[in-house]
Amino acid sequence: MTIFWALLSFTGLLYPVMKFVLNKQKGVPEFKKLKNNEIKLYFILVSIAMILVIGLRGVLVGRDTLHYYYSYASLQRIGILQVLRAQDVTEKGYMLFEVLSHRLHLGFAGYNLLYASFNISIISYIIYKKSRMPWLSYFIYICFEFFILDLTMMRQTLAISIVALAITLDKNETFLDFLKFALCVFIAQTFHQSAIIALPLWFLKKLPLNNIGVVATLFVILLGYLMRTQIAGLIGELAGDVSEKYTKYGELEEGTAGMRLYLMVAVTIALGMILGRYKNIKGNGLPFYSLCMMLFLFPAVQAGGVFMRIYYYYYIFIILYVPNLVAALDPKKDTHIKILIVLLYLAVGIYFFHLSLGPGSLVGEEYKFFWQPIYD
Repeated sequence: MTIFWALLSFTGLLYPVMKFVLNKQKGVPEFKKLKNNEIKLYFILVSIAMILVIGLRGVLVGRDTLHYYYSYASLQRIGILQVLRAQDVTEKGYMLFEVLSHRLHLGFAGYNLLYASFNISIISYIIYKKSRMPWLSYFIYICFEFFILDLTMMRQTLAISIVALAITLDKNETFLDFLKFALCVFIAQTFHQSAIIALPLWFLKKLPLNNIGVVATLFVILLGYLMRTQIAGLIGELAGDVSEKYTKYGELEEGTAGMRLYLMVAVTIALGMILGRYKNIKGNGLPFYSLCMMLFLFPAVQAGGVFMRIYYYYYIFIILYVPNLVAALDPKKDTHIKILIVLLYLAVGIYFFHLSLGPGSLVGEEYKFFWQPIYD
């Protein structure tokens, strides 16, 4: 899986190189922080690299890619009105996405590029607008399973990205704002039924990041663990037949994430709570409470083992929480803490990334471009 390591290296090394060059051009010290709008080229180049790796992959890269290939081919002669009138299709948004791609005369490779462009553009836009350490946001996205999901779970990654963009842009002020967000969640649900689980995000965004909220959140997380069986039943009803469709992922869920991921997020939350006592982390309320919600849901979905990473609608905000947490630390007073957190995430991220590329992972076969023979 050399191409994945090359992508990770490119993403991580390009930022300091561009930062050094730009600072030198301006005649300022090389360690001076850059604003995201000063380094737009970085976001463009990284996005293009990610889009190409996802979009140009062969049909055996990603556990479900071959399934999506057959699904796409089967809709070649289907019309838009047929999809809209279909009574037994619950996720019509994704099917319309495929039909429209056919109308653009895209082959499966072109369709993959369109999908990757749509999805990664949203993720990059969120990082560009909200992350104070974009290289770390991209690192977390690539290493902590999100990028791997892009290769195989196309419907849900689209739904997650739509929801994440909607809540990021949402003003969160009036009932009309809620209706707009609810409409976006409905649209996301037409790509993957599980998106309904993301509705509470709007209310989480309203919560103030203070001691009362943090303490209350701890009790909610504990409650989630104690009532995991009941919560699993409720999620099963809300998400329709999602759990029945993806029973084969139960073992993979345990193998690639499981308790290690739960503990990693818990440590992240603990760091935020400790450091938040003396540093105001502006704008990190939603990511903080989203990760808490992820911890609330995680024991329930693990109990079932078949809920197709429903918690990712909340977990996705780790790409903002950790970088913004690190950036909020004083580079002079908290240097050691800052370095320690970054090294921790680099080490754990590389470990997770290595696991996600191993045998039996969601990556599937060794990476090949779509024009290469499937079997040598």
